[in-house]
Amino acid sequence: MAIEAIAAVSGTEALTGTLPAASLAPLREPSTLFAAVSDQIATTDQRIHAAGESVRQLAAGEIEDLHGVMLDLEKAKLSMSLIVQVRNRLLESYQEVMRMQI
Repeated sequence: MAIEAIAAVSGTEALTGTLPAASLAPLREPSTLFAAVSDQIATTDQRIHAAGESVRQLAAGEIEDLHGVMLDLEKAKLSMSLIVQVRNRLLESYQEVMRMQI
């Protein structure tokens, strides 16, 4: 059995042809991340208020669509869960950066 030597890497020029074009795109500006999070927070707030209004209307007898009310509640719950998870990830990232030694 013959063992062949590993060829040396000739530099980054050889790698650029194998990478997908999306990975070579420049990083987005930080403001786009914050704008997206801000938009999602606003959407979550609207869904929570809409779900609360639906529950109030159901309790008052103004509407009888229990299915729609439950859908509104689940949308609000999932949106809130998403925001909490994003916050947790951002907080973990910040803490990891703060632990780095310079």
